[in-house]
Amino acid sequence: MKRLAKLTGLSQAMISILESSQPNPKLDTLLRLARSLELDLGSVIQQAMANVAKSTAANEKPAKPRKTGGRSSPREPVVPPSRSQ
Repeated sequence: MKRLAKLTGLSQAMISILESSQPNPKLDTLLRLARSLELDLGSVIQQAMANVAKSTAANEKPAKPRKTGGRSSPREPVVPPSRSQ
């Protein structure tokens, strides 16, 4: 932790907070960390977004149809009723 604090110019307390999953670090803090660790921040963010999307998709329940005054929900395809001939 001391080494990372020295490399980034951040305090050891800030590094500790970040390790404890601080929810909203400042962009400057993220840039300092990425540079110090020789990481591309854009790639880190893309991977984090992909992980969130996977986690969200795994935890979502199927959406219930919404009441729209007799119209189909925008999520549901409009399919004409079948006709018997």
